[in-house]
Amino acid sequence: MRAVTLTLHPAIDRVISTQKLEPGETFDGRRVLVVPSGKGVNTARSLSAFLDRKSIIAVAWIGPQENSWFKREIGRLSGIRTALIPRNADVATRNAYTFIEESGRETHIKEAMSAPTPDEQSAFLRSWKSTVRRGDMVAICGSAPAGISAAMLKKIISAAREKSPEAIIADTNGDFLNVAATSSLDGIKGNGAEIGAWLNLEAGFDPHSASHRKVLYAAMQKSGSPRSVMITLGARGAVLASDGKLVLATPPKGFRTKGCAATGCGDAATAGWMWALMRRLDAAQTVALAVACGTAKTSQDPGQLQKADVEKVLAATKAIHF
Repeated sequence: MRAVTLTLHPAIDRVISTQKLEPGETFDGRRVLVVPSGKGVNTARSLSAFLDRKSIIAVAWIGPQENSWFKREIGRLSGIRTALIPRNADVATRNAYTFIEESGRETHIKEAMSAPTPDEQSAFLRSWKSTVRRGDMVAICGSAPAGISAAMLKKIISAAREKSPEAIIADTNGDFLNVAATSSLDGIKGNGAEIGAWLNLEAGFDPHSASHRKVLYAAMQKSGSPRSVMITLGARGAVLASDGKLVLATPPKGFRTKGCAATGCGDAATAGWMWALMRRLDAAQTVALAVACGTAKTSQDPGQLQKADVEKVLAATKAIHF
């Protein structure tokens, strides 16, 4: 079985360390790393900790100027395969900056890529259709560039479904999350605030709230709803809703690898979810593995994950049923 991840809005992640940030001031910074990124790229790279690297394909809709560099660096860092779909010649891949202060506080600045033209979208769909194969495990990850309509997002999902994949999950937000939530997917994923917005809650989703759980279960009964919903809760872990039940997994306290940054933790959790689906684990095992992967994500590199760290965290991760 192949694992295929899609990143519609990839980025070049640039991590810079500095002593302290203050508005309006000038500071010295040290470049920590520059890596090809985007949620699906990070997820695919994280999967290389568990799977045959030749069975992992990172699909990204990228500015052509960065195509060769993206492909070379992903191969050098993780050894996985890429299927890079170029945009128009004048489109540059966006940069995403992370500033890490000595205190550990992180500040993130993300550029946005220009809206794709109708011709670009048509060319993308043709390439996407030729990439997905029968039996693939597909994850559609991250946001979409501005100007992508709900109809286009549905076409992206439909194009994958037409190839009869093993499963399709979506780790996304905003309009794309709303589309994914009505597209009969095997699963959708978001953080508490994103899922709360999808459910029209007044605040982020709280698994301890009976009313929140009731709203979630009702949403999952509607036509086109996902079979499962993964909700990440930061340091509190994550929950997985499926078959009218909710399982909460909490990570061990105090686990933090040296130099760890939060960027990419959610993407590592998605990698854990995909791996669990490929192994056909039950709900408790699945959410525990996702939490362990998200917690164990190492270094400032958003796609770096070590299997030994995952196993260490997993042994101390607890899952409870509501």
